[in-house]
Amino acid sequence: MPESIALVVDTSPVIRDYVQKILNDEVLVIDEVHQAKNADEALQILKSNGPVNWVFIEYDMQGVSHPDLLEEFRKIPGCAETYFLLMTAMGENEARNIAIGEGASDYICKPFTPQQFARKVHRLSGLAEWRRAKRHYVCLPCEFGLGSDSFHHYGAELMDVAMTGCRVRSSQLHPGKGNENESGTVTLFPQGGSPFHVEVKVKRVEFDKWCADPLRNTQVAFEFVNVSPPVKTRLEGYIDLCRKKAVVN
Repeated sequence: MPESIALVVDTSPVIRDYVQKILNDEVLVIDEVHQAKNADEALQILKSNGPVNWVFIEYDMQGVSHPDLLEEFRKIPGCAETYFLLMTAMGENEARNIAIGEGASDYICKPFTPQQFARKVHRLSGLAEWRRAKRHYVCLPCEFGLGSDSFHHYGAELMDVAMTGCRVRSSQLHPGKGNENESGTVTLFPQGGSPFHVEVKVKRVEFDKWCADPLRNTQVAFEFVNVSPPVKTRLEGYIDLCRKKAVVN
């Protein structure tokens, strides 16, 4: 799947083409754009083609309950973090209240210029980058292996995780192992799901000489690398579960 996919939903083909042109000309974060003329067609595209990162939808479409539609979108695997921007002919204050009340990411009032639309998307993409780097603190089992030590996997405790990397606590590494930029894999164990592996690069190793527990005296920070689309989808789901668990706890 390309890095960023958008879905434009509007009854007017003129508006759909206008928004797609803006996304192609002004907003560099979008790699692929789909169009739908109504909510049913939008849902069909999502179910057939897979998740998208952005949905730009006409608020004033008849027969659409946007909270229900947003919920339907987010039930589709990979769409939990989709940005949902309402396009409306309503006034600024009314549009703002509706967007907040219905859980949309943002809104924009028609008519809008390419520059106004681009600013909205750039602001949301900045939030997306922050979210990717946001760490969720957990205490879950995991394993990791290193390229220079391919016959040994270390049992570990996952301390925190983000879309960009993770930090684990484990026993002291073998001498000479865990050097900066060394490649390896981290194995994550989703509750109720099968384990999956993420390719990593060592960013930092810290040995705590004051730790009395020999199974917890080494912390290793990893950066995720070469994350394929299937692994990315599983990682997103895993982090979403970690976030929900943290909220519940």
